[in-house]
Amino acid sequence: MSTFPSEYNPSGDTQTGKFSPSDIFYKYLAHIHYFIISIALCVLAGIIYLRYTTPKYESTMQVLLKNSNDNKITGRQGDLVSIAMYGNSDININNEIEKLKSEKTFIKMIEKNKFNIYYFNQGKIKISNLHNLVPFEVIPVNIADSNKRYTIKFTGNDKEGFYLMKGSDKSNKKTRWNELFEIGGSVFKIVLKPNREEPSNDVYIVTWVSPAERTRELLSQISIRQKDNISTILRISIINENASLGRAILDAMASEFNNASIEYKNANAENTISFINNRLDSLTKEILDLENSFKLQNDENSYLSIDQQSAMFFGKLGESETKIEALELNNELASLVFDYVQNPKTRNKIVPSTLGLSDNTLGTMIAAYNDLQMQREKEAPNLPADGLLMKQLNNQIDEVRASILESINLLKTSITKQKGDILSKNSLYKEYLSQVPEKQKLQAELLRQRQVKENLYLYLLQKREETAIATASTSASYEQLNAASSAKKQVEPDADKIKLFSFLIGLLIPIGIIYVKDQLNDRVMLRDQILNETNLPIIGEVGHVDNNKSLVVAHKSRSIISEQFRIIRSNINILSETKNVKTILVTSTVSGEGKSFVSINMAAVLALAGKKVALLEFDLRRPKILSNLGIQKTGIGISNYLLGMNSESEICTRFEAFPNLDIYPSGIVPPNPAELMLSKNNEKLFDYLKANYDYIIIDSAPVGLVSDTLSLTKFVDMSLYIVRHRYTFKRQLSFIKDLKTEGKLPNLNIVVNDLRIGARYGYYGYGNSKGYGYGYGYYYGYGAKAQGKGRSNEYFDIEMPNVFKKWRSKISRFFNRQN
Repeated sequence: MSTFPSEYNPSGDTQTGKFSPSDIFYKYLAHIHYFIISIALCVLAGIIYLRYTTPKYESTMQVLLKNSNDNKITGRQGDLVSIAMYGNSDININNEIEKLKSEKTFIKMIEKNKFNIYYFNQGKIKISNLHNLVPFEVIPVNIADSNKRYTIKFTGNDKEGFYLMKGSDKSNKKTRWNELFEIGGSVFKIVLKPNREEPSNDVYIVTWVSPAERTRELLSQISIRQKDNISTILRISIINENASLGRAILDAMASEFNNASIEYKNANAENTISFINNRLDSLTKEILDLENSFKLQNDENSYLSIDQQSAMFFGKLGESETKIEALELNNELASLVFDYVQNPKTRNKIVPSTLGLSDNTLGTMIAAYNDLQMQREKEAPNLPADGLLMKQLNNQIDEVRASILESINLLKTSITKQKGDILSKNSLYKEYLSQVPEKQKLQAELLRQRQVKENLYLYLLQKREETAIATASTSASYEQLNAASSAKKQVEPDADKIKLFSFLIGLLIPIGIIYVKDQLNDRVMLRDQILNETNLPIIGEVGHVDNNKSLVVAHKSRSIISEQFRIIRSNINILSETKNVKTILVTSTVSGEGKSFVSINMAAVLALAGKKVALLEFDLRRPKILSNLGIQKTGIGISNYLLGMNSESEICTRFEAFPNLDIYPSGIVPPNPAELMLSKNNEKLFDYLKANYDYIIIDSAPVGLVSDTLSLTKFVDMSLYIVRHRYTFKRQLSFIKDLKTEGKLPNLNIVVNDLRIGARYGYYGYGNSKGYGYGYGYYYGYGAKAQGKGRSNEYFDIEMPNVFKKWRSKISRFFNRQN
């Protein structure tokens, strides 16, 4: 970026180029008249709103939530029946608040107090809620559709009756008090209240709505919250147009909920007693069933206890085991005898008598067997072995042996049978003994159930008596600590807030409009937009000219426009130190951006410096220089030269006001300007001009519309691209950047034209004393304005009072210190 003096940063931040707070402040302050009008209108609207809006007042009361532990019916925490029927008795504030918003109870309260009937008085501007301050009462006789809202409007009231109204039309027939009349299919009547003053001749409006709809309206108006986190006191408030109505609703609400609480507790008491009676009947039957079970169990056990029967069967089982052991022993002995007697080795020997067989018959046989054996042993030495006596004796021994063996077999069979009978009985004994734990468990369970049910029976008898006694002294769960009261000051609308909001809205509306307008603006407004989009140096800025003069530079002129062109001249001289700048091309994107204006004054300011300058009107399609300067056209110019019709001296026009400035007009308008510029005579023309002039200023055609200008770039040392403030589109800046990137225009620089400085026009910073550029506005002013007396009012485009100038200066210094 170039370091020319005019390219200072308006915010004082050389890195970011953001606006300073003072820039933003002055941007909006420039439209101060819009702010004054907007604030005045909004504040006036707020005052009108406060004047004609019906005020609302807040009515409040405090209600104590009694701990249910104090309730003799449901409040004994830990009580079996209470917990079973009503749950835990601790207070849950949120639950209680929701209970107080019960629609069922509200509907009942509204029906009882007729809060679903509104009474209004129609004034000239607004309608007032009268509540019970009317000398009459509307009674609905038959409502055809409870979901509809019915409105009764009447006037002309006296002792005899009233006139019903439909809109603003009054009925011709007077309706008498207590006389039935129909509205929308429903039947009503209006009766006079006793001992009240005579009705006025005002217009009254009475509206009937369903209790359910009225309930929803009241619930939206009522606020219930806990007074603090420790107490169980609730603060209940309602915001209503009529303070008396608000107090009446709160008092009725407290009364209705107290009654509902008592009814609920009485119903609970009745339910409790009914539950206890039913349970007592059931317990009586259960206790009788348990007694029958005990009786049956005793009958099954033959009136012996389970322990006694268990001991008896354990004894029998022991006896059986002893018998089995004895039988098994006899069986073993019998087997030994059988084997001994039958064994050939011991056939002729005496059977031992010490074996202890319990069978007497077998013992007798064994004794006879032993006698025969002893006799044979005694006679054997004396008798021959095959003798008759010996044979008889052996035969007797064999017969006794056979009898012994047969008896042993019979004994063993008898033992086996006896053992089986004993084992069968033992199985029965063991089976009974295995059932003893279950019987003992069943008996213990029966005893426990009987004890529990007997205790529960006694407890329920006591509870029934307590509940019956407590029913006579039931108290409500809620206690209204104070009668409902209303604040004298209205809560809606809040006058202070309305006025503040009106002021803020009046302030924000123009801010929003200005901001949206800026966002929707697609024209070049800011210096940073040009620098960021093109990345090209701004060689100078030219302000707005109110009188549409084309030539604003004059000899010894100290105007701000003249100084601006002198700055451009100085910047060109700086560039000339590093690179010879002689031919300067002035172009733009489209027509109307001020090419001819800048070209004329650039040529003039260079001529004033004593330089010989040639001003070329190379916009062959739409030439403007001669007409803008008021010079009569001769019809001879550059196009004639390019066609070979005239010489250099013949196409030159002298400008008497500037002796060092020669103008070369365009001449005749050719049919083919682009092709004509490619003529070899063009090179001759520039060779001649460079030889005879210090500077050559080319006013070319718009480069964004035609290609004529690009044909001249080979003769150009510097290109000045005109960007017109509030005229050039932002999207056209990218076209300038492309020209630089592609190198189509040599040594490209930007001149901002038709610049209106200050917040109103968005081109911030110009006019700031921190740099050059429009800083001359501080010292030279405009035209006839006094020099050195502060800023001109170009900044605001209005004549500012001195007090504004004073505060503006203070604010500006404050923001500058912050920066």
